[in-house]
This record gives sequence, structure tokens and C-alpha cells, in this order.
Amino acid sequence: MVSGRFGPEATCVPYEGADLAEQLSEAVSNIHGELTAYEVEDELAEEDNSIPADPTVRNFSYTVLDDKIYFRENSRMAPVEVSATAENRIKGMIRIRDSVRKLIELQTEDYPDSEIKAEQERSNALYDTFSKQYGLINSRANISAFSQDSSFSLLSALEVLGDEGQLERKADIFYKRTIKPHTPVTSVDTSSEALAVSMGEKARVDMDYMCELTGKTEEEIFADLKGVIFLNPMHGYGNSTQAKYLMADEYLSGNVREKLALARKSAELYPEDYTVNVEALERVQPKDLTASEIAVRLGATWLPTEIVEQFMPPEHQEYLQWNGERFIRWAKQVGPNTAAVVKLFLSAYKVEQQGYKSCMALLKSADKYSSARLEAACKKALAFTPAPSLKSIQSILKSGRDKLPDEEDTPVTTKASQYSFTRGAGYYRRDK
Repeated sequence: MVSGRFGPEATCVPYEGADLAEQLSEAVSNIHGELTAYEVEDELAEEDNSIPADPTVRNFSYTVLDDKIYFRENSRMAPVEVSATAENRIKGMIRIRDSVRKLIELQTEDYPDSEIKAEQERSNALYDTFSKQYGLINSRANISAFSQDSSFSLLSALEVLGDEGQLERKADIFYKRTIKPHTPVTSVDTSSEALAVSMGEKARVDMDYMCELTGKTEEEIFADLKGVIFLNPMHGYGNSTQAKYLMADEYLSGNVREKLALARKSAELYPEDYTVNVEALERVQPKDLTASEIAVRLGATWLPTEIVEQFMPPEHQEYLQWNGERFIRWAKQVGPNTAAVVKLFLSAYKVEQQGYKSCMALLKSADKYSSARLEAACKKALAFTPAPSLKSIQSILKSGRDKLPDEEDTPVTTKASQYSFTRGAGYYRRDK
């Protein structure tokens, strides 16, 4: 134990006059032991009984193959090891699931009612048989057995349950059509109906489609829907790919000031087409902000720099004609020491412009005291420290120390001052 900074502490101290290599060799020779090979028992690799996935089986679903249950996960189907009761539960729900899926397909593809009714009867029979033996699909035991199947939510929706979990009735799919096939509209009576169908089927104003539905011409439909749809002035302009007609909610939003200016120019050429655009856009123009409602932050991307310069104080505007390269060129003309100081000032900040004020102060000092004195002051300041401040250089000029020979202004150094900090043995409380 030795006396440390915070009291006694353990340390490793070599024997005086001893050879460390010899000591290590002697210590190793006193180690007695042997290395034995570790015998690893051969572990039996787990047998992989999975098979390639059947493409007709949905991912993360149960299926029955050769009276054995498999579960598909990605490209493989693994056999499922469960109790006999759980196996029968899974098989029963697989039959219900497949029947319901087929029933949905028949309704979607608009099969005859007779085939749909036959499959509904089969689904009812499968569900009734299963529920009599194993209870509701939404019971805890059946959820535990089949919840991993991706279609379990479909099966659970077959039961309409009460507040206490009891069965109130079976779902409508057991008794009637729940899916109507898509029947495209082939004709309508009015332009408004044609527009509704176009937006529903095409998600846009498809004038050709609307003409086909109504038997009207494009001009007739546009006249009927003026104010509801608008002719887009940008359609066909240059390389624009914008639609010819736009819905009101789309056209009368966004940059409505720019749209109004464009609509007015178009209305001058084609007043019968674009006058309605101008009138509608004028009604949605936002109210101009008053001066008190406008807040401007310097540096905002939308604020032009020339606008900022117009409001700068005169003493700040003088910096506009200067930049880092110009300050360095000026300093080199004064002398190498002034150039070194200017470079230090410019690199002292994350943003170079923040150093312009100090550089401008040096320039004014050269005008006040002369370039020769500024160069001498910078040289003397650099002799004291590698990073002099503006204040130290101005102090040298003000006191006239720049006129003194270098040896008369050399700082006195001692042996102790050559080091940043020196602590004696007493500080560490060590015994001598």
C-alpha cells in the first residue's frame, strides 16, 4: 500500500535491482497443471420433417395432407404435433374456413343463386356439427388451437356474440348474399351523374368516358358542369402533363394567387372558357396580412438578401463589400504577421462572417496608426501567444509597445512557468 491522492491505495511496485524477465520465467516454472481435451458429445441434429409448401395453401395457414395437419410458413410446411382433441378441433375449423372462402368466391364471381345456396347449406352443416361437439369458434379452447391461422379473424366473425360472450346468431353469410359483384355503369341521364361515375371509376374527370355515358358532346357536358369542374389553363402548355379538367376543390386550392394571374391572362384570349375561372378564384383569394401580422426572421429562405441589406445600419453595410478573401489580400499587403492574424480571426468562428468585425477593426487600426505599426503590433502579439486577440493588438498600438525593440518587451519566463501546472510530492502526500 502507498499513500495516494485520496489516501492509501494498492499499487504494483517492482523489486529494486531485480530483472522482470527472470522473475516472470521463475513464476511460470512454478505453475503446475495440465490441459486436457474437452470431449464434446455428438448431439443429434433435430430431424426436419417439413415438406415444400403447397402453392394452393395460404401462408401461415393450417392444411390437412394425408390426414395429417401441416402449418405453412413461407416456403415450407411443417407437421403439427398436438393432442388428439386439438387435432380434431383444427380439422373441423379448416373445413369451415375452406367452405366460407368458397362461399365468398362464389358471391364475388356472381355465381347462380342455386350454387351459392348449396354452399351456404354446407357451411351451416359444418358449423353446426363443429359447435355441437367443440363449442363456439370464439371459445378459449378453439382460439388456442386455431389462432395462428391467418384466417382465424374470418372464422371468429361468423359468430355474432352478446355482451357476455353468448351466441346471439350466426353471421349473415350463412343465409344471404353479403357480397355484390361489381356491375359497371353503362349509361346515365345527366352530366352530374356522369361526373360522379367518372370520379368513382376513374378517380378523375374523364370527359371521353362521360360523353360515352351520357351521349352528350364535351361542350355540352362542360356547359352543364361549369363551376363544378374547371378548364385547366396549364393543360397542353409547354411540356405540361396536367389534366384538361379539374374538380373545383382541386382547382380552387393551393397557390390561388398564381392561378388567378394565369386565369386572367387566359380569359383575355378565351373569355367564354376562363371567365368563370377568374370569378371563382377571386372569391377564394386570401385576405392580405397587415404589417402587424407579419413576422420576419433574418435568415429565412424566402427573404431575399437584397431586402435585408436595405434595412442594415450604415455601420453594418460597410461589411457588404468585404469577404474573407479580400481581407486576406489586404492583410498580405500589410505584412505576413497581419495576414496570419486575419486568418486566425476568420477561422475562429464556425461562420466566417462572424470574424469580419475583428478584421474590419484591424483595417481601421491601420488607417489610424499606419500599416507599418499594425504589422509590428501583430508580430509582437504573435510572439506572446499563437492566437492573439483583437484587444491585445489594440492595446499594443495604444501603448506604443509596437515601437519598442523585441528584446525590451520579451516576457520573463522561469523554469516553473514553462509548464502549465506543477505539483510537488507534498500535494500527493507521499513520504520521502
